[in-house]
Amino acid sequence: MLKVLRRKSYIIITTLIRLIATAFTGVVTAALFTDAAYQQRGYYSVGGEWIVIIGLIFTVWKLTGYVARLAWN
Repeated sequence: MLKVLRRKSYIIITTLIRLIATAFTGVVTAALFTDAAYQQRGYYSVGGEWIVIIGLIFTVWKLTGYVARLAWN
């Protein structure tokens, strides 16, 4: 029973840490990239910078999961 509880709390804590790290990275990257695109174009629009932002968010999510699995073992 204690092992199941430890496992579930581990999943909850690591998921929260992954969400916070991913959200922080996504917000900072989006702010920087959209500002750079605005400076280049002179107007806001949805362009290729969002592909980089989404790719970085996906990468951070996967890497934090990998690090969490390494820490558990």
